[in-house]
Amino acid sequence: MSAGSRAPGPAVSARNVGYVGHSDMAGKGDGVQIMIHKGHAFVGHSFNEGITILDVKDPSAPKVVNFIGCAPNNAVALTA
Repeated sequence: MSAGSRAPGPAVSARNVGYVGHSDMAGKGDGVQIMIHKGHAFVGHSFNEGITILDVKDPSAPKVVNFIGCAPNNAVALTA
C-alpha cells in the first residue's frame, strides 16, 4: 500500500465474505463499477473521469496497469 492509504475495514453488511486483496488504484479511490475480463479488472471512476485497468491474475496482489482518461461528463465505450 502507498503512504497514507489503509486497509479496508471489516465488511459490515455481508456474511461469509472476506477481502482477498486491495489496491488504492494509484490514489483513485472513487471506483463505481468493476468489470472483470481475462485476468484484468476495469474500474470506472466518477470523479477521476476515466477507467483504471488492474491486473488481477493474482487477486491477493492487484496491480495497476493503466489509467484511461475520459472527457468530462461523457460516457465511455470500450471495444474489444
